[in-house]
Amino acid sequence: MTLQGKTKQQIVTEFRCAEILEAARTVFAGKGFDATTIDEIAHAAGVAKGTIYLYYPSKREIYWAALQAGVDELYAETTRRVAAVESTRDKVRAFVQTKIEYCDLHRDFFCIYYSAASEVLSGPPERLEVTALYRQQLDLLERMFEAGRARGEIRDVDSARLAVAVFEITRGLITHRLLGRAGGDPRHDVDFAVDLIWTGVTRT
Repeated sequence: MTLQGKTKQQIVTEFRCAEILEAARTVFAGKGFDATTIDEIAHAAGVAKGTIYLYYPSKREIYWAALQAGVDELYAETTRRVAAVESTRDKVRAFVQTKIEYCDLHRDFFCIYYSAASEVLSGPPERLEVTALYRQQLDLLERMFEAGRARGEIRDVDSARLAVAVFEITRGLITHRLLGRAGGDPRHDVDFAVDLIWTGVTRT
């Protein structure tokens, strides 16, 4: 019997990989890439070390798979929530709020996500997917602002630069929360970011 066209083996594989990646995010976030071992990931996942190698040939492959899975999930949810609202202001809110809320629920993921981003800034990325993941989010924001400008909702601003600014404002607030310098209801951070951004782009 299959579930949604998948064989039992495929379902078991997906479940096992999800367990491994969840454990890997926790260990990588707590110890960093270099200090983490396959043994520690296996222990956290509750599986034998050999089981890890059935699915991932190296620690680096586990790291990137854990990153990719989190980004794909976040991007899908962000895209869904941005598409669910009409105005550009509401779309900005959906983008910022989704990322901040996701951070609060998946702090381990964001720790390795920002670590990977640092690799891009410090030199050529080991994997081109890092820049592709970053570009994916900027493209979503650019399309959003270009549509808003065409509808007359925002003034004539450079959509590419505005996308970078919104991305970095959001990332800064998330980092602030990760460092324990802010907490509580994420709506306070969302309101601050949206008001700041909208003041800068709205027509006067």
